[in-house]
Amino acid sequence: MSISLTGFAEQTVTLKMDGEGAKGAPVTLSASLTAAPCEADDSFVGFLSAAPRDGFVGVQVGGFVKTSYSGTAPTPGYAALAADGNGGVKSVSSGQTRLILEVDTTQKTVGFLL
Repeated sequence: MSISLTGFAEQTVTLKMDGEGAKGAPVTLSASLTAAPCEADDSFVGFLSAAPRDGFVGVQVGGFVKTSYSGTAPTPGYAALAADGNGGVKSVSSGQTRLILEVDTTQKTVGFLL
């Protein structure tokens, strides 16, 4: 038997897209119902579930997410994360906390609940 959290409690909304972004990148809100790519240290609201198309995009706002991290490896448990400005996340001393369930220091990935 193996452990899998893929798809757990996943929630996705469709928003307008302000700018460009790749599938799996963290996004913030730039205006009402409008997602924008995160810059370094931004608090993220979700992750792109696909590349933007015709000015709209799906944003995963709930459930399990696995993404890259930079800097110091996050610690499992509740911890603050912010966008790293390169399509991933990083540990920060304060901000929105997430339940970190998985850290892979070899692949530099972190899995957590939104």
